[in-house]
Amino acid sequence: MLPRVIISTVGTSMLTNGAPQELRGLLIRTANTAEARLSAADSAAIEARAEEVRRMIAGASPEQAQRQSAELNGVVRLGLSGRDVHYLIATDTLQGRLCAEIAAEWIQTAGATAIPQPISGLSTADTESFSDGINTLLEWCDATLPECRAQNRRVVFNLVGGFKAMQAYLQALGMFYADEIVYIFESGSDLIRIPRLPVKWDHEGLSEHAAVMARLAHDATDVTLDMVAGVPEAYLEIVDCGDQQLVGLSTWGRAAWLSNRQAILAGDLLDHPNLSYEARFARDYRGLSDTVGRMHVQESLARVSVLLAKGGLELVRKDGSLQYGPLGSHPGVDHYRATQDLRVTCERDGLRLKMRRCGHHAVIENP
Repeated sequence: MLPRVIISTVGTSMLTNGAPQELRGLLIRTANTAEARLSAADSAAIEARAEEVRRMIAGASPEQAQRQSAELNGVVRLGLSGRDVHYLIATDTLQGRLCAEIAAEWIQTAGATAIPQPISGLSTADTESFSDGINTLLEWCDATLPECRAQNRRVVFNLVGGFKAMQAYLQALGMFYADEIVYIFESGSDLIRIPRLPVKWDHEGLSEHAAVMARLAHDATDVTLDMVAGVPEAYLEIVDCGDQQLVGLSTWGRAAWLSNRQAILAGDLLDHPNLSYEARFARDYRGLSDTVGRMHVQESLARVSVLLAKGGLELVRKDGSLQYGPLGSHPGVDHYRATQDLRVTCERDGLRLKMRRCGHHAVIENP
């Protein structure tokens, strides 16, 4: 059997199961409260309960672990193997983090690799927090799971534990990122196994509107509905704004884009508002043989275009990922990071930026 990467959604049953009634009420009430917003008394009570459970489960048998934690119930029924790697997907809350840590510790004691993976910003407290967190989870899935499958590992989504809203989204994402999804019957012990279906994202509309989609992926706020004609409606969030309709990416649109962006962005250099390209910049881009490098350059251009549209060069300078600034040895020339290894040089052209060179560190010596 292939080694597996098992993605388990984590809820709070680890703490609530067996808790006294009053404490259980506190745990339920604060399950979706961000750590920074908890009172000192509530934080102390949650930490104390977590330490109690940690001591109790440290030497627990698989059967005892199953009774204490829904996610460990699924893990045990899948079978424990030292060849497997487990990711424990949790909300960005104190309870989520603690439950993922305790579950990971038990799995490691059982001989497998386990990594607690709280998702930044993820909470089921309200729609906005949940949506932002799911977008972060999508990025994590896209950055992590295709590589696991490329290493000939079987990807399994264990959705026995966790919040129902998380399970619903992970079930759909599993059709694209997992080889198998598992649940458990509410009143039984048998796993429900759902194999991966032969489904693919509809990418034709994405390719046709590649430049616009790249900017939407960086939260452009000036894209109108007519600019994305042909993109599946499920990929879009449409907002009525006066006499026009503005669009953003839906969760599924972002997932589809993440899955297809490398193939799309490794192609021809895309045009964006507020940017122009010198001929040597285009030559540099065509000379990049690495498709991932091409993708990152194109993504950086889309990001810069969006930031210029929103707040001009000052907003570009403030973006921590770009680290935009003057190239000291060449007056009038600026540069930024597309990645840790790739640089882009440019010059100001009124309210626009003219792109001069792109490539590895050597380009800043002859920008």
